[in-house]
Amino acid sequence: RIQSMVGTQILDKAVPGDSFTMKGPFGMFVLSENADDTLMFCATGTGIAPLRSMIMTEAKKENPRPMKLFYGGRNADDLAYLEEVREWAPKLEIYLGLSADPNAKVPQNPALEKHAEYGRITKFLEEQTFGPNHEFYLCGNQAMVLGTQDFLKSKGVDPKKIFMERFT
Repeated sequence: RIQSMVGTQILDKAVPGDSFTMKGPFGMFVLSENADDTLMFCATGTGIAPLRSMIMTEAKKENPRPMKLFYGGRNADDLAYLEEVREWAPKLEIYLGLSADPNAKVPQNPALEKHAEYGRITKFLEEQTFGPNHEFYLCGNQAMVLGTQDFLKSKGVDPKKIFMERFT
């Protein structure tokens, strides 16, 4: 819940029965068809929603591409679809970062404990090795998306391999 967002302010005042006119979606935030690329998903909070459908689509393929998920929030309550994320563990590597409290309890689950700790998701990215066959899908708060984009570019990742949606 981001209080400064227009949508949050409107929904906070809504009552049952209110109706809304929506526009969109806009943009081209979709999975590429580069068969050899490793898919690197980076999300904060509800930014997992579009990545969720991408992960589920890829996981259903007979030969899914390798996938990694870097998912962060202030605390575990900020991590939407956490139960589903646990179920994805056999299909992709999952890295969870909780940034608000160094004493925060990481969700207790063997599938998630391996790569779950205090810190931002860029902390995990710093430990990764990237090559020309990595694609990055970023979705979440603007600071994470722009910061991760800058970090990836500084590591030599081709900007054409970075796809993003951000909350503004």
